[in-house]
Amino acid sequence: MQQILSSRWDYTLYKSEDKIVLSVLCGMSGMYEITTVLSADQVKLFNDRGEEFIKELSKNIRDKGSLESEAICVK
Repeated sequence: MQQILSSRWDYTLYKSEDKIVLSVLCGMSGMYEITTVLSADQVKLFNDRGEEFIKELSKNIRDKGSLESEAICVK
């Protein structure tokens, strides 16, 4: 995987073949990562809005503590 974007203690965005993968650092005293493959709609939003979209998406994932936040993906 090739790293595309990274924000320390926040997220890392990778390109893996034809997929874009987002890994979000979560937790307070116990740290864990939530990793997901961006949907076609999310890739389009990333292409349109750039890093700002990834920051918002990672915050949504971190605040929810799960991938459920993908359903409320910022537009």
